[in-house]
Amino acid sequence: MKKLLLTVLAVIGLLAITQPAWAYTTTYEGDLIKTLNSSAVYYMDAGGNRHLFPTEATFFSWYKGDWKDQTIKTLSEADFLQLPISKNVTVRPGYSLIRFDNSLKMYAVLTNGKICRAPAHYGNFQYGRALVVPSGFETDYYNDNICDIKEDQKLPDGTLLRYTNSNDVYYIQNGQRRHVTEIGFSENNFRWDSVIDGVSWSMYYPEGSTISGRESSLTNISYNFGSSYNYYNYTCRENWTCSNWGSCNNGWQNRSCWDSNNCGTAYSKPVTAQTCSSCSENWLCGTWSACAYNKQYRTCWDNNICGTIYNKPIETQTCSSCSENWSCTAWSICSNNKQYRQCLDTKQCGTTYYKPLETQTCR
Repeated sequence: MKKLLLTVLAVIGLLAITQPAWAYTTTYEGDLIKTLNSSAVYYMDAGGNRHLFPTEATFFSWYKGDWKDQTIKTLSEADFLQLPISKNVTVRPGYSLIRFDNSLKMYAVLTNGKICRAPAHYGNFQYGRALVVPSGFETDYYNDNICDIKEDQKLPDGTLLRYTNSNDVYYIQNGQRRHVTEIGFSENNFRWDSVIDGVSWSMYYPEGSTISGRESSLTNISYNFGSSYNYYNYTCRENWTCSNWGSCNNGWQNRSCWDSNNCGTAYSKPVTAQTCSSCSENWLCGTWSACAYNKQYRTCWDNNICGTIYNKPIETQTCSSCSENWSCTAWSICSNNKQYRQCLDTKQCGTTYYKPLETQTCR
């Protein structure tokens, strides 16, 4: 079993395949480097910055095999110190839950080091299987306190899952489920102990493209740093989310805004107060869509364009698949070139996708 503390790397890391110290004049994205007198391993990004793997477990969440299976370049200390240091590498999204050694709380890991609180029972991930991260590296991760995962919610990006009574593996990316072939599973360094089994078919995701080979967005660690963190100079990029505008009161309305990256700055914070005029919402809605995966959708709009949604009707509802079965009366006598009849859905589905005509012209 791989130990967690970085100090263990000082012993085990010496087994890695290394090259003699040499002048490191050209950097390549994905290079693994170290110095002769230290076993600490770093990842090189495309900008020539080095990123520390803080623990052995973090390293092997991204790479297969053992230290002897890795190719790590050994640099002279002078060349090594010329490379700018940047954000530490975090555990691979979807690899496992994590917890810090000073707490019993468990988290799911997303890209860019974002973590979301996970329930005590999360798929087939039990408490004892959570990867323990030393609290000294807790600042490598951030939690915005608004992405806590509930047991009835969709699983986050990076999750590998199999549905109940199915052998097909899916990878969740950008809110879509992507089928993973056997070759795609191996080429992208996925692991079977990362797969959550027995997921309910009612947990619906739009279908994405099949993963049938190696993909840089899944294996290249640089993608994990994300665009919301400027890891070249440690500048934190604000990522603001705002609530809906409050009611209009004395010509003003307010809202709350928060930075999900918790930068502690407010350079790009949106306005939280604006002038307004009293306006009564007047909502109109389209018809419900067909029932698919026990969900129906519709679009609603405010005819008065107030800019508020206090009384907005629901646009999503649960449903059960129902096949309309229409029965109609006989046509009425022709009067003024028109005939009429009544049609009723004996299944009472509540939809009219296949409703027959109830009016027609005649002579």
